[in-house]
Amino acid sequence: SYMATGGGMLEFLTGSKLGYKVGPAISLPIFDAGRLRAELGGASAAYDQAVAHYNQTLVMALKSVSDQLIRRASMDKQQALAAESVASAQKTYDIALIAWQRGLTDYLNVLNARTQLFRQQQVQQQVEAARLEAYAGLVVALGGAGGGNGNPNGHFAHTVAESEGRQ
Repeated sequence: SYMATGGGMLEFLTGSKLGYKVGPAISLPIFDAGRLRAELGGASAAYDQAVAHYNQTLVMALKSVSDQLIRRASMDKQQALAAESVASAQKTYDIALIAWQRGLTDYLNVLNARTQLFRQQQVQQQVEAARLEAYAGLVVALGGAGGGNGNPNGHFAHTVAESEGRQ
């Protein structure tokens, strides 16, 4: 019979059985819903702030890389122009020297041409130094160092050229 195995039919209403049935329901999260929602809101706000900070950092890094690539391209163009200027000054010097050797001009023209050649070579070296600084700035903007060999025309520069589609 039912009485022999567990008790009467109305026994579930007694305090001992009621505590077991209602007890777990008291610890359900419905009573902590406000606190949990607040914690979720705080966690969401922290996540949103972290994402915004990451995005800002990424934008700044990409801008830095872009600026350095533009600077590097500008320095490459200036280097080519400086090389042309040196070649032109060298021709002028050679012509002045030949003219002096043949007695067609005085040595002052040779000295002036030589001075101009030295100035152009100095400008070329300054542009080369700025070009190397731009390369170093690009390496830093990309977050690393070159291949360690100090050669801006090495593997790293080749990789940058490939990324720009120049290969």
